[in-house]
Amino acid sequence: MLGTGLLMWFAGLTPLARRTGATFVHDWLALTVGIVLAGHIGMALADPEARRGMRTGSVRREWARREHPLWRP
Repeated sequence: MLGTGLLMWFAGLTPLARRTGATFVHDWLALTVGIVLAGHIGMALADPEARRGMRTGSVRREWARREHPLWRP
């Protein structure tokens, strides 16, 4: 995002084809970041125990066994 944004910011210093490509890539990257962010927020809203773990640093032992069976205390 930074690289393509800089190419668009300094539009007078780069050829039109490069700016057009930077705009295309920048737009698709922004859409991808938005979708991934929405997915992460949706997953966090769906799991209150995981949110509690992010806030406090601890979760119930039953939740940890169910969600992460390979983890050992």
